[in-house]
Amino acid sequence: MARLTAVVLPILSEIDYRDKTSDGAEPQRSLILNIASGGTYGSPWLVMYGATKGFNWALSNALAMELEAERETQNVHCLCVVPGDVKSQGNSLWVTKGSPDSSTFGRLVVSRIDGAISIGWREMRPYWLHDLQCYLLRVIPESQRPGRWLT
Repeated sequence: MARLTAVVLPILSEIDYRDKTSDGAEPQRSLILNIASGGTYGSPWLVMYGATKGFNWALSNALAMELEAERETQNVHCLCVVPGDVKSQGNSLWVTKGSPDSSTFGRLVVSRIDGAISIGWREMRPYWLHDLQCYLLRVIPESQRPGRWLT
């Protein structure tokens, strides 16, 4: 993921980054969309999964800061989607009650990208329950949490 981003970034940066192009049209924008997971909070027996998703989150957030800092890359946006459980072909057993299916989640991501970028977010949780779960994981002590919350 990091190497692919390093290869593609110069290409994405070549697009006109000025306020308006020479013909008065809006400049082109590019988006690097990364997927992390609520699993970055850590779960027993899912150490490597959480570690790789944590890497995705950290890379995405740091890259977003770098892109914002340089005028030449301000047309390139980087956003990290942080989902919780999503019911899919590969994840259909033990899915948390109330989790969206993959089609619903995909529509939510696509419909909310522009809004997240326009207000300067570097990460988003497009499904309300995932956002609530992540908030609770930050504020409730580990000893008070029920078993499997989010993976």
